[in-house]
Amino acid sequence: MSSYSDLMFGQIAVKLGLTTEERLRECVGLQEERQALGTPVGLGELFVERGFLEAAQVEQVLGVQRRSAVAEEDKVYGEIAVKNGFLGREQVAASLEAQKQQKFAIRIGQLLLDRGHLSLQQHNAILKAQERVMDQRQTQFLVNFSRRYFGEVATEQQYVRVDDVEAGLARQKAQKDSGTTVRRLGEVLVEDGRMNDAQVEAVLDIASGKVPKNLIPGFRITELLGKGAMGVVFKAVQERLRRPVALKILLPSLAEDKDFIRRFIREAQTTARFNHPNIVQVYDVGQHQKYYYIAMEFIVGTSCAERLKAGEVLPEEEAVGIALQVARALEVAEKHGIVHRDVKPDNILLASDGVAKLCDLGLSRQSRKSEQGQSITLTQQGMALGTPAYMSPEQAQGIVEVDTRSDIYSLGASLYHMVTGLVPYHDSQSAIELVSRHLTDPPPDPLRVRPELKRDLAYLVTTMMAKNPADRYPGAASLIEDLEKLQRGQVLRPIGKTGPKRKVSRRR
Repeated sequence: MSSYSDLMFGQIAVKLGLTTEERLRECVGLQEERQALGTPVGLGELFVERGFLEAAQVEQVLGVQRRSAVAEEDKVYGEIAVKNGFLGREQVAASLEAQKQQKFAIRIGQLLLDRGHLSLQQHNAILKAQERVMDQRQTQFLVNFSRRYFGEVATEQQYVRVDDVEAGLARQKAQKDSGTTVRRLGEVLVEDGRMNDAQVEAVLDIASGKVPKNLIPGFRITELLGKGAMGVVFKAVQERLRRPVALKILLPSLAEDKDFIRRFIREAQTTARFNHPNIVQVYDVGQHQKYYYIAMEFIVGTSCAERLKAGEVLPEEEAVGIALQVARALEVAEKHGIVHRDVKPDNILLASDGVAKLCDLGLSRQSRKSEQGQSITLTQQGMALGTPAYMSPEQAQGIVEVDTRSDIYSLGASLYHMVTGLVPYHDSQSAIELVSRHLTDPPPDPLRVRPELKRDLAYLVTTMMAKNPADRYPGAASLIEDLEKLQRGQVLRPIGKTGPKRKVSRRR
C-alpha cells in the first residue's frame, strides 16, 4: 500500500492544481502494481515517469509537503501544550504566527524554549504526546484508505465483484453506527462467504507490497532478479518439472496495449525456436489474469555487466571468448531474420561453467514478412531502441531497417567495455552527447586506454564499431571467423582491403 507520505504528496499536488484526481489515482494504482511485483517506486517519480509532472514541480510539491507537515505537527504541539496547562492559547497563537513569518525555519517547541515559556521537561513530555497523536492520525488515514483499497485490489484480482465490496463496506458502516467493533473488510467478506482466507491473504500481500509466491499458477516465486521499464524478472520454481526458471512478468498496465502484447508473445515464440548453447532458452509463455509472463532458462552465474560494475577489466582472452560466443548466438538469430537491437553487457549472462549466453530479445525485430505481406515488427517502428552506451549509429537515427551489422556494432562497444573497463565515449557529459558521438566520432581505439592490448584486437573492435555499416563485418559468420583467428593468434586481414567484401545477409 502507498505510504502516508506518498498519499499526502498526491493530495497536495492536486490541491496546487498541478495534477488531477484521475491522474493521482492512476499513479497510486501503478505504485501498488510495482510494489506487488517487488519493485517499489516513489509516487513523485511515477508522476515524472508518466509525464504528469516535471522534476521542478515535484520539488515544489515536496517543499509544500514539508512545510505542511511542520505546520500540522506544530499545531498539534500547541494543542497539547494548552491541554496540559503549560501555555495559554494566546502564547501558542503568537508563537505559531512568529514561526510562520520565519517561513517555518524554526520549530515551535524550540521557539517556546528560547522564549522561556516552557521548561525542557515540559517540552519533552509534549513531544512524546505529539508523536502518539501523529501516529494515530496517520494510522487512521491509512486504515481508511486501506479499507477502500482492499476492495479495489480484490476486485482487480477478480476475487469479488464491485457489489460484493459495497455490501461489505455497508456492513462495516452498520457496525460502526451500532457501536460494535468494526471488523476488517477482508474478515467481513469471508464471513459473508464472498472470499476465502487464501484470497484475503493474497490481497493483503499485494496491498502491503509483498510479492505473492504464487502470483503465476504453476510457478513459485523465490526472489527478485531484476527490473526494468516493462516489467520484472523473478527467480522461480516451475513446480510441475521442479526446475528453476527466470520468470519475466510484464507490468499489468502494459496489457492494455494489445499491439504490445502481440509483440511480447511473438518475442517468446520466436526465441523459443532457438535451441543453442549461447542463447537463453524460453520454456513457456502465457497469461494469468492481468499478468503476461515468459518462463526462461535460469542461469547460475552472473552477467558481464555485474563483473564490469565491480571495476573489473576482463582478461583479453576471456573477453574475446565471450564475444565469440555472443557472435555465434547472433549468427543463429541472423539465420532466422532476427535483429536483437540491444546487445550489451547486461544482456550477456556468464554461466558458472564459463558459457556465455545472450538474453532478452525484448527489443528484437523480425524482418520477415507476415502471411499478409506486412512487416512483422517486435518493436515500435521508428523508435531508437537500445541502450545509448552501446547503440549503433543507425539505431540512434531511428532507422527501422537495420540488420545484423547493428548488433555487431553493439557487440563491438561491449567488447571495448570489457577490455578497457570503460564504455565508449565515456567522457560524454550527457546521454544526448553520447548518442551524438556514436553518430559522428571515429570509433574509439582501445589501445589509447590499454596500450598493452593486441593491435589485432583493437582493429577488430574499431571495425565492428565503424560508423558506416558497409565498413563493418558484413555478418556474424565473418566476425566469428576473425574472432577465432584472434584466439589462435593469427593476423587479421582488413575487411574490404585484402579480400572482397561479402554481401550482407538480409532476410525479408
